[in-house]
Amino acid sequence: MLRDLMKVLQVREVLGGKMEIPGELLQIPIEDKPLLPEKLKTYPQMVNALLMAIDRHGIDAPITVEIEDSDKTKAGNQEVSYTYNSPGVALQAALELLHEIKADANARLSIQIGLAFAVTRILKIVAGSGETLKQIISMLGLPFRYKPKKLQLEFNLSGTKQGFGENTKEKDVADLSKEELEQIIPTLLSGSEIDVPVPTFNPEDDDLREMLAKISIVQSSKKG
Repeated sequence: MLRDLMKVLQVREVLGGKMEIPGELLQIPIEDKPLLPEKLKTYPQMVNALLMAIDRHGIDAPITVEIEDSDKTKAGNQEVSYTYNSPGVALQAALELLHEIKADANARLSIQIGLAFAVTRILKIVAGSGETLKQIISMLGLPFRYKPKKLQLEFNLSGTKQGFGENTKEKDVADLSKEELEQIIPTLLSGSEIDVPVPTFNPEDDDLREMLAKISIVQSSKKG
């Protein structure tokens, strides 16, 4: 039995200094100084070397995560930090976040597709209604004049058309880089005001009732 144990544990090799562990696992590399392997002669030294390697190259706790800018929609740097006392808790949080992001991405994609169809349908209705109204006004020959009215918008679309830098030209949104898109988000969310042409009656011209009365008089005179 002792002979079998000697074969498995190789006691003579350990005592002879043939048991080595790479120096890179236990030491910090220094420039121009080679890291020599550590020779182990006892099993306690072996266990101690393994613990040192785990301590140096394992995950140190607590783990602190610093996010430089947590809210791209606000100007400035909204820096936040999170601390995890356990590497296992930190890993669990990372994996949960990955699954949550994947689920949220699928939900956002479905919503975006639905919104794209809805917005397109609304634009068709608005465009058709506007053109129909113009044709009715034209057919009636009403004395309409267009007067600009102020309309408040939740977005500032003009901000997305501004160039970046002193010598840059105006860019289309599709040509902007990720960094440039992040720069225009606060401006885009600042809101804006635009002029919308609204048809109004010209008070100096006849209104519809007077025009109908004149048409009735003319028609009556023709019959007489």
